[in-house]
Amino acid sequence: MPKTNFASCHHDHFETRMWRNSLFFTAVVLSWFARCHSESILFPYSPCQQENVAYKIDPNVYSPVRGTYCFTLAVKELQGCTDTCCSADLDTFELNVNNDNCAISDANLKSTLNGVPTVTSPTIVAAPGGSGAVVLRISNLGLNAATADGTVLCLTVEGDSCTQMDELCVPPDDGNFVCTAALFDSETMCCPVDYTKWPTELSVDPFPPCGVCINAELYPPERDYRPYRFDEEDCDSFQSSVTSALNNIYSNGVVYDFRFHPDPSLCEPTKVSICGTASSIPEIEVLQEAINDYAPVFYDAVTGGEICHPKYENYGVSITVNSCGDFLAQPPNPVIECGLLPPPSINCTCNTTTGVLPYFVSSSIREEPSFNNFTSLYCFDMFVNEDMILPSPCSGLDILRKVEIYADQSLKSFVKSFRLFPSGGSPKTVSPSWGPTGSNLLKVSLYWTKYQATNASVCVEVKKPLTILELCGGWKCYMHLFNPDMKCCPRSTSAP
Repeated sequence: MPKTNFASCHHDHFETRMWRNSLFFTAVVLSWFARCHSESILFPYSPCQQENVAYKIDPNVYSPVRGTYCFTLAVKELQGCTDTCCSADLDTFELNVNNDNCAISDANLKSTLNGVPTVTSPTIVAAPGGSGAVVLRISNLGLNAATADGTVLCLTVEGDSCTQMDELCVPPDDGNFVCTAALFDSETMCCPVDYTKWPTELSVDPFPPCGVCINAELYPPERDYRPYRFDEEDCDSFQSSVTSALNNIYSNGVVYDFRFHPDPSLCEPTKVSICGTASSIPEIEVLQEAINDYAPVFYDAVTGGEICHPKYENYGVSITVNSCGDFLAQPPNPVIECGLLPPPSINCTCNTTTGVLPYFVSSSIREEPSFNNFTSLYCFDMFVNEDMILPSPCSGLDILRKVEIYADQSLKSFVKSFRLFPSGGSPKTVSPSWGPTGSNLLKVSLYWTKYQATNASVCVEVKKPLTILELCGGWKCYMHLFNPDMKCCPRSTSAP
């Protein structure tokens, strides 16, 4: 009987076992790789952890207005969980979107978090892993387990393409849902995935408090010869008007309080605002109708009902609205009718363009105490602004020769005198002078230097009961200012 080599037998057995273990290990690795690869080519296109994560998305999405979709975030109760994802933060929201049929650019996307624009705007990005898929991503949410519960993230899709959720999203396999969304932590290790439904009708609840601001905005002209800005009185009037009109609105048996409160910190030279809150879709609808109805009232409040006053000449004024998610549309601009008062013609061919001379007249006429109880003194204030001079052939810019006021010549007996107040000089009383009969031109010679014209005044003394506007024949006065050769006579308008 041959001798058995136990050492050789043991060695062969060991090699066989090692070979089998190697095959098993390879199979495990391949299985793990296949599983990870399979996970990475499906949304959220990452092998991140989907279970035992602290956050979820409510399946019920509500749409306050067409193209805006609001997702409610929630925090899960994971008792005793010590996994990293149980205590991770919440940084990013991703939506699995349609890459084939939707032509959406980042410019068409906006988002808010509890009514406030998100730190980072939504973007359309390629999914990782080269799958060819795309996702809609909103990053830097800055949430955690203490702040995320009940938070509402609203996405607005503008334009003509894929503004409906069933167009925007890649449909999940479960036909009861429309979209697939994921939430990521800042390390992208945790990514719970949830399906969301498409509501068949607008939902009122949940609805986060929606900040609403009503604004009056002033748009100065490019060449701002006579700067005008809102003052404290304008702001007070505007804020009081909005408060009175929009708080405690009664509609269909319900009283709506939008909690508009005056705030001096919202008073700026070219924009005055007042802010309140809407808390439901019915409130948004009631508020929209009220804003549209009251916009002309707000317009009058901020301008004192004087939008036709020369101080607003070449300015724009509008009532605007800011709201969370842009739920509220802009109100229509009021139609302004200032009446037909064409500028008068003058008996010469001088250049009437404002800005060809450095001399200007204030838009507001001051009424000052007169020397007696029988007359009124109306003052046109002058100023010099050499930075605003337009290129022109006008000469003699250092002298303001005279001014002419368009006035009803049939009322000449009511004009008693001119009172002239040059800068750095003594006041002077001058008899009125008129142009030829029918010219309707009231004039006075000045021959002021730039220094004398700076902050000077030309005042007209008018016998009572006639007013300056009655003398001027309308709701404002026209004045021409002449250079020495009288080839240039820029026109200005003023009113009390």
